[in-house]
Amino acid sequence: MNFYINKPKNSIPTLSLVQCDWGSLSSKKNFSQNLGQALHEHGFVLMENNFLPVDLNNQIFNDTAKFFSLPNEIKQKYEHPQLCGERGYVSKGRERSKKTQVGDLKEFFSAGRELRTYEAKEGSYFENIWPEEIPTFRNSCLESYERFYLEGVKIMHLLALYLDLPEDYFDQIVYNSNHTLLRVLHHYQLSKQEKYLQKSMRTAEHTNINFLTLALGRNFDALQGLDYPQRRRQNWLPIAFSQEKYILAVGDMLAWLTNDKLPSANFRVVNSLSQSSLHSQYIVSLYLHPHEDFELSVLPSCIDNEHPKKYSDATAGALFDERLRAIGLKY
Repeated sequence: MNFYINKPKNSIPTLSLVQCDWGSLSSKKNFSQNLGQALHEHGFVLMENNFLPVDLNNQIFNDTAKFFSLPNEIKQKYEHPQLCGERGYVSKGRERSKKTQVGDLKEFFSAGRELRTYEAKEGSYFENIWPEEIPTFRNSCLESYERFYLEGVKIMHLLALYLDLPEDYFDQIVYNSNHTLLRVLHHYQLSKQEKYLQKSMRTAEHTNINFLTLALGRNFDALQGLDYPQRRRQNWLPIAFSQEKYILAVGDMLAWLTNDKLPSANFRVVNSLSQSSLHSQYIVSLYLHPHEDFELSVLPSCIDNEHPKKYSDATAGALFDERLRAIGLKY
């Protein structure tokens, strides 16, 4: 059975978890094959947003817009460089792609799950930082985190089945990871000087270092994804995502673990010439990470004569630390 909502030629597949019968193992396996094959071919897909209620969806985007409209001197009260962008605010231009020394034309705010000490697997679990100017921001972020996280875990269950693993294989690997976070991003209106300095890019080509990224957008039409089958030709596809339809993207650690059976998604953000680019554009994302002590060793089932092992063994923490340094968030 084909679960694609639509998939015209040279387009991005769109799926919906509503089409999966979670009480039926055969339905889950069938859906997992469609999802896994789509990610195998593209590195990312579009998914119908059925997990975030409309009221919460609107609240998190409204709170995000309120936060980024605050004066810079107020936002910077919540910026703590020693946290490497994992909690609180990161100002404009601080993060960059590992392929360039030019800072991204964006700002963002990150939060994690709030745990009691005994619940944290890792010794140092970062505390969240909340702006006192927006009292509703904490609740909308934390509630959105939980909804995104549950959606991400469902998808990991399906990918485990696709990889011929036990359905709950990833549960303890991602549970209460310090590095899993909700991040709200603001791509702001550019000055003429910023457009000139960055040429045609707001954010250069990049991959994410995590397992999975789930991202919703508002007023956002500048994101492009590299068409994996045509990657050598640099065929970039515009991604029409929204508050109703989210991007599901494979990160480097999942690509590492699967020997690129599930390849990393490559993205960039261009300077759009559309009317919407004259206004602020927002993204709300969950970055789903394994625990930092998780050993990333290529799954034996993803190695054969045609697909020899590409990646050496490494811990998730070591790879994450390396990436933070490469993108300018850690020194």
